[in-house]
Amino acid sequence: MRVMLIGGSRREQVLFAGVMKELLAPINNPRYVIIGKEWGVRAYCVSFPCPSVFARRQQDAEILSRQLDRCLTHCTMVYARTEEGRHTLLRCQTRSFLNRDEQLPHILTTTSE
Repeated sequence: MRVMLIGGSRREQVLFAGVMKELLAPINNPRYVIIGKEWGVRAYCVSFPCPSVFARRQQDAEILSRQLDRCLTHCTMVYARTEEGRHTLLRCQTRSFLNRDEQLPHILTTTSE
């Protein structure tokens, strides 16, 4: 998937960069989490935090989810402030590819001669 902003004002460019940074950041404590689906089943390894710009209102979060559904994969949006949503968020945090770098930093080492 390729994402880019062509043109736009300076403010729009900064906003776009911030949204992409949040979307691809490790999952910490977002209000909504976006979970991809494979074969109709939730694939927690393909999950993203909903950027705060979209998470302010449920309608905005749903718009983002629909756009990601069109271009990326079938996905679902989960509100993480309920008991069930919290359980789902914990699954996403432990299984998402975005969090793998945080979970295994001690395994990756470099050697110098």
